[in-house]
Amino acid sequence: MTNYHFTGAHPRVLAGLSQGVNATITPADGDAPPHGATLEARLGDAVRTDEPYEHPELAEVIEEEPPVDEDGSPIPVPKPPKPSSKSRPAPADPTE
Repeated sequence: MTNYHFTGAHPRVLAGLSQGVNATITPADGDAPPHGATLEARLGDAVRTDEPYEHPELAEVIEEEPPVDEDGSPIPVPKPPKPSSKSRPAPADPTE
């Protein structure tokens, strides 16, 4: 299986890909199409295909293996801190 992320600004029909037959789409918003429907991808949708599918607006998602220690035990990866509810975005003009 190959995973992709649709990056196009406009919806695109992905010819030859059918939901639940040779591909699945996980829409960024809304419901997935019915089984057998031709895929139509929108910005942010995740597409998974049985075989590699070449399309200029599909960026392949390469899943990285989690880091492991020499003995094979997983190494914990720290998560980035969440912004506090009191934090404010930086001003657009750095002189402010």
